[in-house]
Amino acid sequence: MQEASSKPSLSKGRREVREIIEACKAVEERRFNPFLIDIGGAVQTLRTYYPLWRSLEDYSMDAEALKGLSKVLALQNSQLLYRSSRLYADPEIVSSRIKRLATAKLAEIFLRAFHPVIELEQVTAPIIREALSYWDGMTPYSWRRRSISLGGGPRSLSTAELEAMGIAEREGFHEKLKEIEVELRGACLKGPVEYWSFIRSTAHGRVEILDRIYLVSFLLTSGEASMKRDADGNLWLWIPPKGYRGEVESITIPVEVGGE
Repeated sequence: MQEASSKPSLSKGRREVREIIEACKAVEERRFNPFLIDIGGAVQTLRTYYPLWRSLEDYSMDAEALKGLSKVLALQNSQLLYRSSRLYADPEIVSSRIKRLATAKLAEIFLRAFHPVIELEQVTAPIIREALSYWDGMTPYSWRRRSISLGGGPRSLSTAELEAMGIAEREGFHEKLKEIEVELRGACLKGPVEYWSFIRSTAHGRVEILDRIYLVSFLLTSGEASMKRDADGNLWLWIPPKGYRGEVESITIPVEVGGE
């Protein structure tokens, strides 16, 4: 048995039924998702307050709410059918629908779904003939690959090859080599000289720096000069005495060509 405070009242019933009507209108106007309406709960609300109605206005409001709920239920049903049809399509049903379509309708559907890779205007008979002639006349790759030379491995270049490539100058090379040897001997009179300080001492620009590095490397290779690395990693040039047979150390000096 319900308590007196929980008994349905006429004013509360009218308010809740109006809320149901407004919610149904929002669904019809596509402002509200039909599945957010609890049809069962709304029908139970109408059933609860129906015995309280006394006037024609109350019964009309109840009928309007019931009609709105039926429309919401129809919208729910149509959405379910639409979603289920997207998830699964029976091949026989699809085939029967296609057979019933008119030719004009089929053509319209085809044009909407047709996405060609190339346009028809770009493919002409002369172009097709030219393409066929090109591919027919091309030597098979299995034959062409036999004549492809992969080249040899890395190798050292002689002075003559460097001169022919324009890397080393043909004229004046030995004179330049002698000049830098004299310059280095003078710089080393008081002891070893720091490598990069000597390289940059009279060089103006990147080309001259590379030229001096190249010439010093010849002095080091011929034994006219020597190089050592200290504990801090700095490189030092010095002139060894005649007949010097010290320990030979291979030192690689990275030279940045692309940037400063």
